[in-house]
Amino acid sequence: MTTLQPFKTKRLEATDAEILTDREAHDLATALSPEVTKFLPPSSQLAAAHGDVQMWLDGQKSEGAQVFCLYVEGRICGVLMIHLTPENEAMIGYLFAQHMWGKGLASELLSGALDMLGQCNVGVAMGGVDDENVASARILEKHGFILDSHTQQGAGKVKMYRKYL
Repeated sequence: MTTLQPFKTKRLEATDAEILTDREAHDLATALSPEVTKFLPPSSQLAAAHGDVQMWLDGQKSEGAQVFCLYVEGRICGVLMIHLTPENEAMIGYLFAQHMWGKGLASELLSGALDMLGQCNVGVAMGGVDDENVASARILEKHGFILDSHTQQGAGKVKMYRKYL
């Protein structure tokens, strides 16, 4: 299986999520507020891990994700999760602290992640977006993702996007 590599963009640093310092755990717990995670399935909410960020990260990894902590100016501000399939396709998901929204970081992150995936010879990138999350859908489309399908997830509908690398 492909091992994905940490990477940097102009403003972001994506590093392997390992053991967090107390400050990082606090900052990430604050970042993963209910407003930030509202489009995730209930089992992926921080509350499902009883607010324990390290347990939440470990849970994401146990489900097969390679998890990266995202830093801006040395402070953790979000996470990037990538699930690789046996067919060498990558399902991408990311979360940013609410105070970081609207600054172009998601677009910058996606550019960096796609570059890294291409260097790792991943053939396809995919992303799922809740129907209500219009901003995230626009970011995927801006980066050349094509709407592939709609699926039902809990009470909401999810648009699945695909991009060949």
